[in-house]
Amino acid sequence: MAGLDDALEAFHLSMVCFGGRLPSFFSSSWSARAPISRPDRLDAFMDQTSEAEQTFFNSQFMGKVTMMDKWFGRPLDKLDEMALWEDTMVIFATDHGHDMGERRAFGKQHPHFDSHANVPLMIWNPASPAPRRVSGLTRTVDLFATIIEAAGAKLTTANRHSRSLLPMVTSGAPSPRDAVLYGIFGQGVCATDGTWTILKSPEPDMPLYLCSTAICRPLIVDSPVDGRLSKPPNKPVDQGCFDPSVELPMWQIPITVDPRSDESFQFNRSEDPGQEENLWESHPEQRVRMLVLVRALLDGEGCPPAQLARLGLESLAA
Repeated sequence: MAGLDDALEAFHLSMVCFGGRLPSFFSSSWSARAPISRPDRLDAFMDQTSEAEQTFFNSQFMGKVTMMDKWFGRPLDKLDEMALWEDTMVIFATDHGHDMGERRAFGKQHPHFDSHANVPLMIWNPASPAPRRVSGLTRTVDLFATIIEAAGAKLTTANRHSRSLLPMVTSGAPSPRDAVLYGIFGQGVCATDGTWTILKSPEPDMPLYLCSTAICRPLIVDSPVDGRLSKPPNKPVDQGCFDPSVELPMWQIPITVDPRSDESFQFNRSEDPGQEENLWESHPEQRVRMLVLVRALLDGEGCPPAQLARLGLESLAA
């Protein structure tokens, strides 16, 4: 923000801090060392890690949170210095949570419990400065439409995914969403309606394709879960219009991803906020209802038929 001056009338500034992800070596007092997060080594790592080592590691991770808190305060101080709070919207958000040994896991791998998916969102809006909490489902992609509306612009007609949260912020309106969909490429699919959450793993031995208008080796990995670099991309097996929102032909490239879990889960978030009791088998009526909901949400995203088959949702009526 050093370049801002009195002549500035409008600006959009985006800041990204990766400091709170897997801790790594730092040459400062916020030092921590990352654990092994690869699925094929995770169990061995957890077996040999003592409770004292886990406690120490978590304390080092929180040191990095303290570091981020300190540096996040710098731009907020600049808003004070430049008297910008009265006409500047500030949004604080994150992309995902991070397990720190819970359920014998580190990181953000599927299945995505609330420790991954239920992330903070704070919005300072000068039009409604009184602090308050509002409750409702949101997705990170909703920040796009929120910022566009706050700036007084119109959403492009090509927008399919983002919904403005500004009415929630300014007038306490209900959420624009009755349910949300989330997940990670090549793994399972997750959804919640606020009360019930379902984490559906893919069917075994089903093909997985990467569809793209380009083939770039640096962007292709064997496992997006842990970032292992792969061999050169497999040869495309087809070319066509696999996504109706993309007007160009795309390559269909077969890839393989190691599943973090083959188990599916269902939880009642109201009665079990810690998501400790899997109700997948004991509540079949809710399981069917949530799977139908997942199918409807995927259809709304333009999900290709091959993906529906891979997730075992092809036969469900949306």
